[in-house]
Amino acid sequence: MSKIKIAFIAKGNSKKAHEAFKDLSQILKEFKNLDAEVFYTKQAKEAIKLTQHAINQNFTHVIACGGDGTAFEVLNGLMTSPKPETVFGVFPIGSANDFARAQKLTYDLKQFIYSITKTKQIDCGFVSFTNLKKETEQAYFLNICEVGFGPEAVKKVNAKPHFWPVDFSFLVSITQTFFSYKRQIAKVNFNDVTWQNKLLIASFANSNCLGGGIFIAPDAKLDDGLLDVTFIGDVNTFDYFTKIGQLKKGQKINHPQIEYHQTQKATISSALQIGIEADGEYLGTLPANVELLPGNINFVDSSL
Repeated sequence: MSKIKIAFIAKGNSKKAHEAFKDLSQILKEFKNLDAEVFYTKQAKEAIKLTQHAINQNFTHVIACGGDGTAFEVLNGLMTSPKPETVFGVFPIGSANDFARAQKLTYDLKQFIYSITKTKQIDCGFVSFTNLKKETEQAYFLNICEVGFGPEAVKKVNAKPHFWPVDFSFLVSITQTFFSYKRQIAKVNFNDVTWQNKLLIASFANSNCLGGGIFIAPDAKLDDGLLDVTFIGDVNTFDYFTKIGQLKKGQKINHPQIEYHQTQKATISSALQIGIEADGEYLGTLPANVELLPGNINFVDSSL
């Protein structure tokens, strides 16, 4: 068996990361034929470059150590590297761990390393969008790409004090955004169908959970070759706040302004400026194209 070399990619300013890895050298003594190194970022978006560097140094596994944002960066570093077949994993020690929550990934480092050879092929998403410079840009996503209300809430979450509990930050940001967000007409083309309506949320899900525990796409699976699409149209305030409890329980909502679909790709457009985000990272605005890439990721299955 060839030697396993694990690159753990973590935020340099993360106390959780430094605490998690303080006993790494001791843990590694229990494993033969395995080496590991922790790469800490020093600035925003550096996880992409660190991932590419690790792959160029022949690390066999690149592991995102953090929340959904870190996983997004490491995934994009992997998919834009010369070796996208390198094994990818998520060790959830971030503030928002929606992907890990949905997939029931372990939060224990030793247990994660024990799972390192247990892999499976999963899908990932691909999106092209208009960035803040009005240029077309592309990105890969692991969890969910969202248009409308969600991107504006993401901006508010990221502006909240870091010492706030993450669930509280999401709750406050979602509430603020709901009352300030102006629904615009959007058009989505998919499966030879056109959906057009005032839009609160359009989500394109590989996994099923976002926003600190909201299961926006309850039936989404990582390996079915499809994006689960959820449209929430012109829903009023009363309906939104009475139904959000169902979303947190992973239940689909029966409502005339809410629809569920599946597709492999979609095109989203609007005459007005509507934001787009992926995996909790604000990307830019419409127009956008979203696509699922089936079975593209060799993923460490550390699920409990």
